[in-house]
Amino acid sequence: MPVAVGVDLGSTHCNVGVWHQGRPEVIANHHGLRSTPTMVAFTDSEVLVGEAALSQMPKNVANTVTGFKWMVGQNHDQIEPRIKAMLESSPFRCSVDSKGEARVTVKHKGEEKVVGAETLCRYLFEHLKDIAEAFAGEPVGRCVISVPAGFGPEQREALRTVGKQVGLPFSLVVSDPVAAAIAYGLDRPDHEMVGTSREGGEFKPKRNILVVDWGGGGVESTVLKRTDGVLSIVGRASDASVGGGVFTERLVAFCAKDFKRRTGGLDIFESKRSVLKVTRACEEAVRTLSASAQADVYIEAAHEGCDMNVKISRTRFEDLCFDLYKAAGGVISKALAEAGMATDAVDTVLLAGGITQMPKVNSSVKATFPAGTHFEAGLFPDEAVAIGATTQAFLLQEHGSFVAPGAPPLPVAVRTCPASLGVRCGGSGGNAAEDAAVAIISKGCILPAQGNTTVKLGGGGGGGPATEAYLEVVEIGQAEGEGGAQTARLLGTLAFDEAAVPADGSAEVDVKVGFTLRSEGVLKIEAVTPGGVSKELVIGHDGTETS
Repeated sequence: MPVAVGVDLGSTHCNVGVWHQGRPEVIANHHGLRSTPTMVAFTDSEVLVGEAALSQMPKNVANTVTGFKWMVGQNHDQIEPRIKAMLESSPFRCSVDSKGEARVTVKHKGEEKVVGAETLCRYLFEHLKDIAEAFAGEPVGRCVISVPAGFGPEQREALRTVGKQVGLPFSLVVSDPVAAAIAYGLDRPDHEMVGTSREGGEFKPKRNILVVDWGGGGVESTVLKRTDGVLSIVGRASDASVGGGVFTERLVAFCAKDFKRRTGGLDIFESKRSVLKVTRACEEAVRTLSASAQADVYIEAAHEGCDMNVKISRTRFEDLCFDLYKAAGGVISKALAEAGMATDAVDTVLLAGGITQMPKVNSSVKATFPAGTHFEAGLFPDEAVAIGATTQAFLLQEHGSFVAPGAPPLPVAVRTCPASLGVRCGGSGGNAAEDAAVAIISKGCILPAQGNTTVKLGGGGGGGPATEAYLEVVEIGQAEGEGGAQTARLLGTLAFDEAAVPADGSAEVDVKVGFTLRSEGVLKIEAVTPGGVSKELVIGHDGTETS
C-alpha cells in the first residue's frame, strides 16, 4: 500500500516523515540520521546528495552546493538581498543567465556544467523519495512538503513541478507554521481547551497561536488565528541574518583564536579546507551544547598538521552569542504588531527548528511573554514541521481531505496569501513605477481567493509620444510591509494595443480587472475593456501568458 510522506524542506537540513503503524514518524536516512543535509555535490564520477555530499565537502567545496531552496521559482533579482549575499559569498560559483535566473557552475565528470535550482531540487527529492521507500518498503502515495510562510506562488509551484518529475506528487505545499500547528494536535477535540493555569482551573480556547521557527535559514515568527475552524496567517516577520550558521561561525572564530594562540600563530582561515573541517566539528559542538553543559571541539590535523582541542562551556558559548538571542524577540514583536495583537493575547506558543533547542533561546522566547503563557511541548522542535506535514499527507490519502471523519471541521492545511497582490497602470503618458499599486487580493487572505476592481487606463493628457498602455501585476510590500508602489515587485504585464486603449493618451478607459488565486498558488488575471477586449495572464512557475 502506498505510504503517506511529509517533507520539511529546510535551508540546511531536510526531514522526512512517513505514516507508520498509525502515527507520523520522522525516519532515519541511509546513514542512520534523522535529518539529511540540503546539499548536492558534483564529482568526477557522480552526483552526491545529503550526507554523502557533506562528507566530501572539505575536498570538493567549489562543487558542493547549498542554500538552493531560496533560488527556486525566482529570478535572481527577486531573491532577498541577504540570501543573495549569502549565495554570492559561497565557495561555489553563482551566475545569472539570459533569462535572469540564478545558476550555479560546477565541474562534473571533467566538464563545467551549469545547473539551476530546480535541477538541484530534483536530485534532492529523488534522494528523499528513496529514503521514504526504503523505510516503508512501499511506493510513495500522497505527499506534503512544507516551506517558509513567506514562499510565494511561483516558488511553491516550482517545487510541485519538480516533485511530480521525480514521483513525489506533492498534493500540498504547506507553510511551516501551519504544519507545526497540526503536529501539536490542534485538530483534536481534547486540544480545543488548554489550561493557562491548570492548578487554578482556568482554561481558555486556543484561538491565537504564535509559532517561532528558528533553523538554518534564520528565525521566523508567525501568528496564526483560529476562526470558525480555520487557521489563517495574520502576522509574520523573519530575520535571515541569524540562521543557525551564525552561531556556528561564532564558535569557529573562538576556536580559531584559541588554535592560533596555542600553535604560535597558525591561522585556519588561510585554508578553506581547514575552515570546513573546523566548521563541521563546531556544528556538532553546538548541538551538544543544547543538551550538555560542555562540549569538546577536537580535530586531528586541523591545520598544518596540528591538532585542535578546544573545550567550550555552554556559559561561554552563550556569552559569544549573547546578541543573537535578541533576534527572536524582535521578530515576535513585528509579527504581533502586524497581527494587531499584544503578547498577552497569545493563547499558545509553538517552538520549531533546531536552534530553539538551545536553552538560552528557549528562555529568551519565554521571557517575551507574560508569566503563565502556554508553551507546547512533547516533540523535538526540529521534527515538528515534518510530523505535521506527514499527518496532513495521511489524512489526504485516507480520507480525501485534511480532516478525519468525525473530527472538528478544522482544515489546518489552509493556505493564505503571503503578500498583497494587485495592479498598477502604465503607458499612454503614465509611468507605472510612479503610480500607486491597487491591491486586489489582500495579504493573509485564505486561499482559494478572488478579487476584482476597476482601474482607469490611458489618459495622461496626450501631446507626448504614443506609448502602449499596460497593466503591471505586482506583489505589494513583500519586504517592507503594506506600503505603496515603491515596495511593489513586478510579477507580469498585460499590454493593450491602440484599438483597445488610445495610445496617444487622449482618453481614459475603465478596465475591469479580476484576480483568481488557486489553493496551489497559481494566479490568474483577467482584464476587460468596455469594448470587450480581454487580456489574460496566468502566473505560476512558468509565468505563461495567454490572450
